[in-house]
Amino acid sequence: MKNRDVDKDDIKAIIASLKKDYYNYKAKFLDFMSDDKKRKLMIVLFMALSVVLRVIFTILKNSIDQTLFLTPWVEAYSKLSFKEAMNSNITNYNIPYNIILFAISKLPGKSGWWISLVSCIFDYLMLYFVYKVIIYIKENGVFFSTKKEDDSKTQGEKTTILDNKKLSKFDKELFFFFTVLLSFLPFIIYDSAIWKQCDSIYACFIVISVYYFLKKKHFLSFLFLGISLAFKLQAIFIFPAYAIILFMINKKALFGFLLTPIIFLLFDLPGLLVMNNFKDALSIYKTQVNYYSSLEMGYPDIFAILPDINQLRTPAIILTFVLLFALFIFVLIKKPDFNINFTLLFIGWTIFTIVFFLPSMHERYDYTYVMLLSIYYIFIECRPKLITAINFISLCSYGSFLLMFTLPLRLLFIFNLICYIYVTKDVFNYINNHNKTQKGG
Repeated sequence: MKNRDVDKDDIKAIIASLKKDYYNYKAKFLDFMSDDKKRKLMIVLFMALSVVLRVIFTILKNSIDQTLFLTPWVEAYSKLSFKEAMNSNITNYNIPYNIILFAISKLPGKSGWWISLVSCIFDYLMLYFVYKVIIYIKENGVFFSTKKEDDSKTQGEKTTILDNKKLSKFDKELFFFFTVLLSFLPFIIYDSAIWKQCDSIYACFIVISVYYFLKKKHFLSFLFLGISLAFKLQAIFIFPAYAIILFMINKKALFGFLLTPIIFLLFDLPGLLVMNNFKDALSIYKTQVNYYSSLEMGYPDIFAILPDINQLRTPAIILTFVLLFALFIFVLIKKPDFNINFTLLFIGWTIFTIVFFLPSMHERYDYTYVMLLSIYYIFIECRPKLITAINFISLCSYGSFLLMFTLPLRLLFIFNLICYIYVTKDVFNYINNHNKTQKGG
């Protein structure tokens, strides 16, 4: 017993020492960053480093997609006029990205470098709006402080709402520095610089849409959502979250969804004007949906442990819709307070749910929810273990295709399931503790 007590005391002492070291390093870091010149130097240095990494990966790494698809597509476009290119059906992308590929085909140098450059530019544009989301929530969000009550009459916990404050120049530059650090997240670098994919383009417009959605500027939100949809079908994963939230807070704003297809068509218009067959152009996403027969496409979802039987496809899609409808009914009953903090979490979690349960999900389809949850769990509710795990799973998913390392997909599924349960728990805890029915409303 004595040895056990000593062991426990030793462990407590180690933990206390680690906490002390953490706060000492934190204090030293803040003291270092309080110097205006040093702070700006750190921002410039890390920004430069993130650019250099992208340049190195762009030059040294070629993905399978680049070799088998993107480079041949651009080479084919280089021999065609704009009208011929738009009518060629060479790629399986929508018109706006085909226009970008056509433009690249007319530029000197290696096409892979230009493709990567375009995606990396959108990396930084996206991160700029990530920064704007962070600042807006920090200045306008609802933050709670929970304290234990010792009074016999008020046993339990007391939750108080903290006052908002305008951030100082130092605070904003510090958050800008941390946003620059987000540019090192593996899924962002890998997708643009190594894979040469265009997920950063549609994800950029999703983040911009979310920014204006949080500000309740719904016209602009749906405008940018339409642009996002013009680049990638995966933009529709955010539709259910928007629909549920707007049904609860502003039903009239639901008409904003009508703007999305209009913007989509406007971005398709340059190609449509020279195309002979409008039907083929407007059915490209239908073709994409039916392109893959396998239920498991590299993302660690429920299909990692299920047999790859096509008969499961329809039940899985129905299950996803049932879950979303059940969520809508639950929200309708509970009437949660959709403050901007919870709105961000709810959007990220809903996309996570859709990607987790729908069949034929590629590993890179996690892009938007990993980005949104990274904002939430790093800057809003600090959960370093959870968000590190989510990014680690994404890293391993990408790694199987790009870096020739990974963990077994079934093991990644277990990790992913645990993360999903934790995020779901956060969502439902909030709904149960911050709702109008609880307040008698």
